[in-house]
Amino acid sequence: MLVLYLQMLDEPQQKASFEQFYRKYRQAMFAVAFGILHNKQDAEDAVSQAFFSIAKSFEKISHLDSHEMKAYAVIVCRNKSLNIYKQNKRRTEQTVPLDSELLQESKFESQDFADLDQAVSALDQRYKDVITLYYYYGFSAQQVADLLDIHIDTVRHRAMRAKRLLKQALEKGESND
Repeated sequence: MLVLYLQMLDEPQQKASFEQFYRKYRQAMFAVAFGILHNKQDAEDAVSQAFFSIAKSFEKISHLDSHEMKAYAVIVCRNKSLNIYKQNKRRTEQTVPLDSELLQESKFESQDFADLDQAVSALDQRYKDVITLYYYYGFSAQQVADLLDIHIDTVRHRAMRAKRLLKQALEKGESND
């Protein structure tokens, strides 16, 4: 599969960087996917879909540091896994409990932005994903929609809703000081 992803990249340096990324994070991504799906084949599919999405936008994320790349990879893989989970649930109408610890997003902590970080952490996961990908990583609304497999209007709605929720949380925090 790695060969397929590498063919999506143009420059030799990007190919080498993506190969290193693939080898470094594939096991962590598989662990996340398997924790959600509880099925080896479905987990492999989710990881494959995640790497395909990542390869399409690898030029945009290749400059990130190791921690940020891992967080990005986990977010994309988790969302691909959840999409497969939802598809399976619709097909079989059976529920499988999700491990909430595996679903928690890595935090991007900064002493300068502690209040904002705390407010973002308190957001619902769907808002955190959009805020992280759109504002932190700088992806366009269309790229976020593609990565999360949601409609572009949903991305825009979630971003606006998240900003309102963050503003409310930060204003509430100022009044408590």
